[in-house]
Amino acid sequence: MYHFDQPYHLIEKYGGWVSRHSIQDFVKYAECLFEEFASKVKYWLTINEQAVLVVASDMLG
Repeated sequence: MYHFDQPYHLIEKYGGWVSRHSIQDFVKYAECLFEEFASKVKYWLTINEQAVLVVASDMLG
C-alpha cells in the first residue's frame, strides 16, 4: 500500500510522515482499500521495507 510514494503535495502540506495528518490520511486510504478489495486480497502489506524508512531518516536527517 505504501512504497515510498507519498504524494508530494501532501509532503509540502503536512511535512511528510512527521505529521499526524499524514498518518490519519493513510488510515483513511487503507480503510478505503480494505473495503473495496476485501474479497480479493487475503494478505495486506501496509508499508514495504519499513527498516529503510528508519535507516534513511537516521542517515539523511
